[in-house]
Amino acid sequence: MKKLFLLILAVVSMMCIFAFSSSAAVPTAMGDCIIGEGEDKIVKAPTQGLEYSVLDVVNKTAALSGNGGITSGEIVIASTVEISGETYTVVQTNAYVFSGSSITAIYVPNTVERILGSTSTRLDDSGTFANCFMLSEVYIGTGIKEIGRFCFTSIGKTSTVSKFIVKGKPQIIKEYAFNCANFNDNCEIECDTSDLRTIESNAFANKGKAIKVINSPVLESIGERAFGSSSNIEYVLVPENCTLGKYVFNGLSNLKTVVIKCAEGEVKELPQETFSNDSKFDLYIDGQVIATGNHVLGFGDMRVYFENYEDIGVFVESVNSGYQGSDRLSYVKFFTCNPSDDGYYKFKANTSSVITPDTTVTAPVHALLNVGIVIDATCSTFQKTYDLCEICDSECN
Repeated sequence: MKKLFLLILAVVSMMCIFAFSSSAAVPTAMGDCIIGEGEDKIVKAPTQGLEYSVLDVVNKTAALSGNGGITSGEIVIASTVEISGETYTVVQTNAYVFSGSSITAIYVPNTVERILGSTSTRLDDSGTFANCFMLSEVYIGTGIKEIGRFCFTSIGKTSTVSKFIVKGKPQIIKEYAFNCANFNDNCEIECDTSDLRTIESNAFANKGKAIKVINSPVLESIGERAFGSSSNIEYVLVPENCTLGKYVFNGLSNLKTVVIKCAEGEVKELPQETFSNDSKFDLYIDGQVIATGNHVLGFGDMRVYFENYEDIGVFVESVNSGYQGSDRLSYVKFFTCNPSDDGYYKFKANTSSVITPDTTVTAPVHALLNVGIVIDATCSTFQKTYDLCEICDSECN
């Protein structure tokens, strides 16, 4: 009798373990995928069969951890899942989940805060959606904070991306996040960058077209080659105390405007080849900047606007103090916001000598006004209350 009891107990225990393991291995997607808020929000039923794992038992959070063999078509990530009888909120997508698959659309709910890539120091294509060549539509919800390494590298390589909609405000875009991302020239792009804190090196490298406007007053750093050869970046705000890496604006064929703002007492450093390209764009500088590397300026038809005439001299002197590239000063038109100026300043190569305002080529009086910047008669408020969206026209959301 005792042996029979023990046998029954063992069988029951094995059944419980099996039931628990099955429940843990195949979670039930419960909450609809909700992206955005209000009338324009998207509500989609989640794709069943995807794999989720527990992140935090106490806070009841989970991560998308596997594709469950689903490697094509439209993917909808659940906002909540049931694992072992408990409900967990999905806040993360792990590395490699759909890497190299043939999925065509992805819906990431408002609950997800992080789309991860590998933490490995080597270069790899480890992001959640890396190398999804057929991916053409991306929708990300309001909760997003981090877009990880290689997350969207080489997406749309076959089909091109036609929609990239981000309803949230990402704070970190990690290295190679959009490396080689193939966006359609008419791609519908929506992404509020006003809360960005960090853009890591090569984030948009190799024509990784994803975002046109970087307009964050709290941006702390832009890494080396962050916008490497991206043909989409048009407007960038470099706020007070934000540091710049080498080659940040190198090779940007569609760049229109860069605004650099310096805090009181701050001297902003422009490292090697910061603006080394042949494109024509406008650079607005509020404060003192100095060159700390070679060829900080390009050979394009640049126009540089300074709040103070004296700051032009500080910059030019730094270019001529031991760094190559002073010859490129002759390609730059320097403006001040002195209303009496009806031309622009140019400099003799290898000197700090000013050629008086050029009258042979007509430059607009108060040229700054032509791009929508509101300044008073004395220019005392130049860039102090400046909002990049004033010059973004319809490109700014």
